[in-house]
Amino acid sequence: MSSDTRNRSSKRNPTACEHCRAARIRCQASEQPGVCERCLALKRECIARTRPRPRRWERKWGTGDTGPSQSPATFSINYTVPAKPDLNDNFETLREMHEQALDAVLEQDSVDSSQSTSQTTTPRSVSSQSHPISDIWRQPLFDMASAESLLNTFKSMVNYLPFIVFHDDSSVSYLAATKPFTLLAILTVASGSNMVQKHALYDDEFRKALGLKYVSGGEKSLELLQGVLIYCAWYPFHLRPKNGQLVQCLRMAADLIHDLDLDQDFLEMPDRKVTGDEIDKIRAYLAFLYLVST
Repeated sequence: MSSDTRNRSSKRNPTACEHCRAARIRCQASEQPGVCERCLALKRECIARTRPRPRRWERKWGTGDTGPSQSPATFSINYTVPAKPDLNDNFETLREMHEQALDAVLEQDSVDSSQSTSQTTTPRSVSSQSHPISDIWRQPLFDMASAESLLNTFKSMVNYLPFIVFHDDSSVSYLAATKPFTLLAILTVASGSNMVQKHALYDDEFRKALGLKYVSGGEKSLELLQGVLIYCAWYPFHLRPKNGQLVQCLRMAADLIHDLDLDQDFLEMPDRKVTGDEIDKIRAYLAFLYLVST
């Protein structure tokens, strides 16, 4: 037996995860603790079996038990990213200006100008067919039961800083459909005390979503502000005090508050009515003042 085969056999998990068991493949442990190689490659939450596998006769004669072949319930957080402005028109205008300047300097004849015109039509048609540059990645899959548990944990945490009000019947499915970025921030901070692999998976996706929405897309919304405030309030920045990430996130929150006009005097705006959305904005502004003053 070769050394590679011996190393792979020694890295085999004693209990296969739910995804590998459902796919009926060998579950190999990865270099990252708590996650197998397949789940790490697919960016999927690795769920180990919490109870022993039932016997064959129990699956055969059991009532309503589909057995371990049924895949666990998973979901993905689909957040929207603002569309970037199309820069093809600006590039075409700049290119035409350069061509006109060169034609005026070199005083090309009509033959050369017709050739240059025929040559310039080809890249224009190609540029019109080119797709805008976008970051494409595999969206991670999260376990529904684990996410519900993390949401319940956060509902007990939010009492210490109640700038977000949740209904009693708010579920993961509801927040994923209405406030996906806020849900991603909630799962990120609530998983900090659990397994390192879960927290890293949520944290990587949150950073990626924040970069796409705020930095690349230039989004300015209340949901984005709420997600950043949740991240600043409960993320364990003290583990890396020299990183300076807390200061950067608070600067993002300050810019969002300024862009949303939350720092303006509410009484000086006679047309501004007190609605549910305005109350959420006031709560977010008070939470920001609390975070920067403590």
